[in-house]
Amino acid sequence: STQRPASAHHEETPAAPRLIYEDEHLLIADKPSGIAVHPTRRHPAGSLLERIHRLQGGRGDTDRATPCHRLDRETSGLVLCARTSEARRRLGALFERRDGEKTIRKHYLAVVFSDDDGPPDTLDIDSPLGPDPGSSVPIKRAVRTALELERGAPGVQSAHTRWRTLERSDETALVELEPLTGRQHQLRVHAAHLGHPILGDPLYGRQDPEAQDAVFLRALDQALTDADRERLASPRLALHAARLRFPHPATGEPIEIVAPTPPLFAELLRSGRS
Repeated sequence: STQRPASAHHEETPAAPRLIYEDEHLLIADKPSGIAVHPTRRHPAGSLLERIHRLQGGRGDTDRATPCHRLDRETSGLVLCARTSEARRRLGALFERRDGEKTIRKHYLAVVFSDDDGPPDTLDIDSPLGPDPGSSVPIKRAVRTALELERGAPGVQSAHTRWRTLERSDETALVELEPLTGRQHQLRVHAAHLGHPILGDPLYGRQDPEAQDAVFLRALDQALTDADRERLASPRLALHAARLRFPHPATGEPIEIVAPTPPLFAELLRSGRS
């Protein structure tokens, strides 16, 4: 059986976010896994927003950065923040556009479960998403049918992901994912639907569908069993927002920022080799 990296359990304690780009219009933070972007009812303190404001201490409220998009709490990586109302407006407009070089391009790295056939080298996944009708977890999403999308079924939206496999081991693979739409849990659901769920995903992982809700609720309560951890195969969700490319909101100049890959990902690939 596959040996999973016990040393990786230190990743369960969130590190501090790092500012990796900053000017008078915007900043970009590298968010650790385990930190929410905004305060939530379950996690009211310690959000990325709060930590960024602490890092910016003493600068007054007028240029305090506000995140322009979200990352799941479990996902690590780049978060783009605006520091002025004009930058916020322009970046918000960029996130809404889907016309090539004028839009914001996001690339993620993920470690997924593999098998003898392995994931495809490249794939365009164009599968609508909507609420999961078989789940008791309100936030859970599932792939829905094109007919449901066409008929305007409640909550069903188009969802498009580009998939590229970068590296393979016997039981895991490193993939690059580019979401061309921005749906909740899009990359996690598309990976699971393809049969290659992301390691460490308690909601869409390789456990039986009827067990997923229970595992997710145990994860929320920090009550995972040893069997849960064995099936998750990673102490955190192995999904990382690795690269951002966009035109600067003030100058229009192209900006490309790359975040370092979490060391855990290399461990997960090594441990996936028989």
